[in-house]
Amino acid sequence: LSTTDGGQTFKIITPAVAVETILPLIRDQTQAVTPLSTVYNVLGIDAYHGQGTITWSSVATSGGEAFAFVKASEGTTFVDANFATNIAGAKSAGLAAGAYHFAHPVLNTATSEAQHFLSVAGSYIGSGYLPPALDIENSTEDPSSLGVTKLSQWILDWCNTVKQVSGVEPIIYSDRDYSRNYFNGSLSVLPYWVATDSGSAYGDPGSMGPWTTWEFQQYHFGVTGESIPGIAAPVDLDSFNGSLAALNALTTRGSSALPDLTVTAVTIPS
Repeated sequence: LSTTDGGQTFKIITPAVAVETILPLIRDQTQAVTPLSTVYNVLGIDAYHGQGTITWSSVATSGGEAFAFVKASEGTTFVDANFATNIAGAKSAGLAAGAYHFAHPVLNTATSEAQHFLSVAGSYIGSGYLPPALDIENSTEDPSSLGVTKLSQWILDWCNTVKQVSGVEPIIYSDRDYSRNYFNGSLSVLPYWVATDSGSAYGDPGSMGPWTTWEFQQYHFGVTGESIPGIAAPVDLDSFNGSLAALNALTTRGSSALPDLTVTAVTIPS
């Protein structure tokens, strides 16, 4: 920060450390700075082929949703038949969109599952998309049977493999039982998407094991019957723990190009 003309004109060069703070406001200039005391209202969904054909324009407008995670893959062979259509439709409708992978840690290695996910969703990771997500939950087998150390390492290995290829750090999705009892502190460096089914988009999840905060919350499970405009079948409902500008900033992860944030001059009236 330098000054000329008797303290009237300032030349401001944005420090590199301020890029993450200022970038969301530049990308969404209509978004006001949100005070810490403000309750956010940035809502979204996660969807898979079970929802059938989705009218994404209705989800974005009548439904008022701002983002969507859509299932891309599962295990080492399964590909969601609606993935490509869903992620393209969500993005075209103006939603921030990202892909997720349903894991089977008991059956497969983390590397083999990560490679399968990348082969399906690799083109939808990076600039323009939300970070990818890894879904850890019970299915035909119980991931918790691996124990805390092995399961936590499996998750880290999957995330590291995806990050090495894409340059983007994944998000971990799971419920509080897993985070409290089967995840160790090594996972706290990763963003957390907590499943609560609390019915409150910004309810306090309470203890989340290694995490003290959450990035996304699944506050309503689709199996309980919730539906929204554009989707005939029940669907999971989610919230983002931040402003709309902050959500949009997540889609810049992995981008190699940043806008010029240099302000050449600001003149302050006498």
